[in-house]
Amino acid sequence: MIKVEWFYWLCGLFFGLIALQVINDRSNPKRIGSAAFWGILGLSFGYGTFVVNKQGPSWLLGIAVIGLALLATLGLLFNASGVGKAVGRVTDHLVPKGSLIAAVALYCIGMAVFTIIMGNAFAAFPVMTAAVGWPLLVQQFDGTPAVVFAIGMLAGFCGTLCTPMAANFNLVPAALLELKDQYGPIKAQIPTAVPLLACNIALMYVFAF
Repeated sequence: MIKVEWFYWLCGLFFGLIALQVINDRSNPKRIGSAAFWGILGLSFGYGTFVVNKQGPSWLLGIAVIGLALLATLGLLFNASGVGKAVGRVTDHLVPKGSLIAAVALYCIGMAVFTIIMGNAFAAFPVMTAAVGWPLLVQQFDGTPAVVFAIGMLAGFCGTLCTPMAANFNLVPAALLELKDQYGPIKAQIPTAVPLLACNIALMYVFAF
């Protein structure tokens, strides 16, 4: 049903970049296992295209899933703070010290964008929170964690309204209703999602600090 293959490749590229960041983090004692996890996950997103087109065997994806499970169960991965370190080096120079509104906007917009890429705000939350939400908004600017993270999730949900990756919210209803335009729900929701994201930025700035 989902024919926007470039989204899958974009997800794969994102996870691949995380793998490169992690493998170069000498301070991480589990960088090899962690990089392998993100690298396998990224390759799986791209390889899925070949499976769908019947140009590659699907059993390789099964092996990849088993590999991911083994890396996790054997304790070869870092915790969420490791993701923050990897992604944080992208974000550190984007927010000047003392620029609260820039940090708030970066966190909220980042949550929306990562949700668009991943299709799930719950998947974007640990990455953006470890990279921006906790170190910048809570530790540096003394934000109230409950408010920051709750509104951060709402910002992520704005991205859910705009992505075909969230198939159960956007593409499946279009198919069930037999709409002529399978992206009709997304087009109808974008005018609401964009101002709602701006409102979330304003609410976090006013009530969390």
